[in-house]
Amino acid sequence: MSSYKGRMIFIICILSVFILVMILRLFDLQVINGEEYTKQSQNRVSATVTQKAPRGEIMDRNGKVLVSNREGYSVMLQKSLISNDELNKELLGIINVLEKYGYTYEDSLPITYPPYEFDFKDEDGDGDISDDKEEWFENRNKITKDMSAERVMEVYCDSVFNISEEYSETEKRKIAGIRYDASMNGFSISQPFLIAEDVDLNVITELKERKNEFNDVLVTEEYYRNYNQKDIAAHIVGGIGKMDKEEYEIYKEKGYGYNDMVGKRGIEKLFEEFLRGTDGKQIVGLNDNVDDSDENYDSNNSVQEAVPGNYILLTIDSELQRTAEQSLEYWINEIAKNGGDPSQKKGGDADSGAAVVIDIKNGDLLVCTSYPTFDPETFNSDYDELSKNESNPMWNRAISGTYTPGSTFKPVAALAALETGAVTLDEIITCEGIYTYYEGYQPKCWIWSDNHRTHGPINVTQAIEFSCNYFFYELGRRMGIDTIASYAKQFGLGELT
Repeated sequence: MSSYKGRMIFIICILSVFILVMILRLFDLQVINGEEYTKQSQNRVSATVTQKAPRGEIMDRNGKVLVSNREGYSVMLQKSLISNDELNKELLGIINVLEKYGYTYEDSLPITYPPYEFDFKDEDGDGDISDDKEEWFENRNKITKDMSAERVMEVYCDSVFNISEEYSETEKRKIAGIRYDASMNGFSISQPFLIAEDVDLNVITELKERKNEFNDVLVTEEYYRNYNQKDIAAHIVGGIGKMDKEEYEIYKEKGYGYNDMVGKRGIEKLFEEFLRGTDGKQIVGLNDNVDDSDENYDSNNSVQEAVPGNYILLTIDSELQRTAEQSLEYWINEIAKNGGDPSQKKGGDADSGAAVVIDIKNGDLLVCTSYPTFDPETFNSDYDELSKNESNPMWNRAISGTYTPGSTFKPVAALAALETGAVTLDEIITCEGIYTYYEGYQPKCWIWSDNHRTHGPINVTQAIEFSCNYFFYELGRRMGIDTIASYAKQFGLGELT
């Protein structure tokens, strides 16, 4: 009897210890480290989606908005625990929906659609793609540089992405392209992959109606640039775009993501850090299958609210800018129309120009226009056409062009000559049409070139009035280049404006 009682006591002690351990473990899980374990649990079933902050607006001197933001939709893919077959089927379905409504997914896999060939881009602009090809093959899993494009596709389809043979070669290429991009952009449980941006409501509606097929699709609201005045001041306001590799190396240190848009030209680039807002973050459950346009979307889950960027106020007067742009285009076309044979270089070849208006009281830039111009709204889609245009509409001639100043420089030369005593107000110099001081260089006055006449005896005031080249050839010889350059610098020429 006593041995039985002893065994019972032993069993009760063992059970008591076991229960005590369980209680202590539950206390640790729920009380001591409960918050940490809750976070870990959420991380396993949720993804952090960036809520993009709207960029700041760009306005003219009177507060008229030149560039603002409009809301649009982006389609993202969340990673979940599904098989390759399910993922490939879902991706192809998404691509088919996008193509149905006129959208084309442009991937970065450097292989063409069948028949397969390599299609490397000259990323560093050195005119040679061999270095780009060599760099691509480095550290490429299961891929070696001796492989043909067809063989590389076989490896991707069979070994890397496990794309079924039931798909056509074109469908395989579509799936491989989007999966390649996803892998290159850190696609993971916590990092969704951007498939398409700025899509219309038809795409979103169909994706939502077919939710059972697209369980991993996440629709987010984004902000896109809206050019309120269309193509007015296009060169000045500039535009935004995706970063290239070199830009990403710079911007990632400032908290930018690989898919972030940055200023690429004009004010958008110059004031990138001011215009860019601070993105927010939203935790989205991987099994919730909701989007931020859904009535079930809970905005209170936001970890961090997005903060809009700062606005930029320009000195440009948009109405004056519009008038200048229209006038510049009209007169360039008139000159070309009445200039005769373009090969004669008498106006018939006119196809470009620039105009600048500055407030002489304070130096404010009121107008800065370059022709031809472009539509900033469609710049990215028009890029190939614009880059092939011989008139180079992307070039801002007003600030980037280097041209001889012509007769507008004569007042500077006249002032320098008067200040240094190279000429007096009353001195008379006789224009003879051809300046013959130098034996090997004998430039002509414009009046001689046009009708073989001269300006005759004139003083410095008359030389400016008649724009006499001969008179200023003589002043230039008397002063020398160093004196002229010194006075030009005092006028701010050759300096940044």
